Amino acid sequence: MIKLAVEKDRDSLLDFCSSFPLGIRVSCFVLAYGLEGKVFSAHLQLDGGGVIVAAIGNFDGNCTVICAENADFEELSLFFSFSSFRSVTGDPLAFEKLKIDPFETKKLFRFEGRGESFDEVKNDGDLRKMFALVCAEIPGSFENSEESFLEFLSDFNHRRLSGLARLKIIEESGEILASCLTVAEDEKRALIGAVVSSSSRRGGGFGKKVVLSMVESLAVEGKEAFVIALNENAEGFYRHIGFAEKEIVCSYERKNV
Repeated sequence: MIKLAVEKDRDSLLDFCSSFPLGIRVSCFVLAYGLEGKVFSAHLQLDGGGVIVAAIGNFDGNCTVICAENADFEELSLFFSFSSFRSVTGDPLAFEKLKIDPFETKKLFRFEGRGESFDEVKNDGDLRKMFALVCAEIPGSFENSEESFLEFLSDFNHRRLSGLARLKIIEESGEILASCLTVAEDEKRALIGAVVSSSSRRGGGFGKKVVLSMVESLAVEGKEAFVIALNENAEGFYRHIGFAEKEIVCSYERKNV
């Protein structure tokens, strides 16, 4: 049975999410926005005993699906066939069983090294400059528009007020040389994203410093750090600084929605 999650489902949903690295993308929004608002919603699939076997988090049309092996994938496929969404993110098992052909696959890594703090890394910075740098250096990571920036700003600030978002930057004379942030964070884990270095100063180790500083700040709070590598170069970078591959992440995006 698939049902819309409500606030009384909060604890059981968070517990289910804790078993899956991608569950961070659901638990973060449960904690930040709740389960009975307009920005975020979640659907649960329950087995015959009322235990959660699958969850679909929906943040403004961007869905994350996490499934146990005993989920009813036929029912889930029917659910998605009647759903309106911009994108779906999940693991290979979910995509295979739901018969969704991914547009792309990427590798998710977990940090298994040692974090470090650096004096030049700041805990805050100009989000508009950071957004512009990411758009310039990593095309396609964000839609380069004022509307997209304002949506990002609204979510990031909301999560930051809830203690579920943080930013690290290295800045020199008003120019951001490198930055990263947590794109999702819950009580025990965080997914680091928007990792970028300015091409004008690449090779100075700035990317390594912001990421390791982020990992260190998370570790102080007892949180594990994860990251999704965008390409093979990024995979090599993350391995080099202490991350290890954990699983494959699939994604599908509808066009012209």
